[in-house]
Amino acid sequence: MTSISKCEDTFCKKYVERSNEYVKKMGEELHRKKIPKLIEKIDKQLDTKTGLGDEKRSELKEMKKFHEKSIRYWKNKTIRKKREKKMDRQLIQICKQNHCNPSCKNTLFESGKETSKGFRRKTRKFGKHLRQDLENIYQDIHGNRENVLRDGFYEELPPKKVAYLRKRGAISGCIHDEKLDPHLG
Repeated sequence: MTSISKCEDTFCKKYVERSNEYVKKMGEELHRKKIPKLIEKIDKQLDTKTGLGDEKRSELKEMKKFHEKSIRYWKNKTIRKKREKKMDRQLIQICKQNHCNPSCKNTLFESGKETSKGFRRKTRKFGKHLRQDLENIYQDIHGNRENVLRDGFYEELPPKKVAYLRKRGAISGCIHDEKLDPHLG
C-alpha cells in the first residue's frame, strides 16, 4: 500500500468522521435551539400591527418559511442522509487534496512562479473576481519564492500542527491556516 492510499484510508476516513461529528453537533444546536428562537422573534415582529411595511412583512414571512423548511429538512433522516453522503464525497476530495498530496499539485501551494495550469483549470468555473482573489492569495503565499513547501507541508504551518497531522497519517499540509480546518483539532 502506497503512502498516498494509506493516507486516504486512515487520515481521510478520520477526517470525514470528525467533520461529520462537528457538523452534527453544530446542526443540532442550530436546529434545536437557535432557529426556533429566531422563528419566535419573527413571529413577535409579525404580531406587531404597527411599524412594519408590506415589504418588511413579506420579507419576514419568507425568512420564517425558510427557517421552518430548514428544520423540517434537518428532522427528515432520508434527506439528511443524502446530504451527508454528498458532503462525505466532497470532504474526501478536500482531504485528499490538502493532506494526501505531497507536492500540493493543483493547489495554491504547488511550486512555480504562477498558479499551475491544473489549478487554473480547476477554478475556471469560478467567477472572474474570485479567480483574481485566488491569484492574489497565491502571490501573498509565494511572494518571490517558487517553493513554499517543506517536506510536503506549507512552511509557515506551526511545527506542532505539522507533527499533529503527521501523527494522524497526513503526508502533506496544503493548507494556509489550521483555523480553516476547525474539526482537525
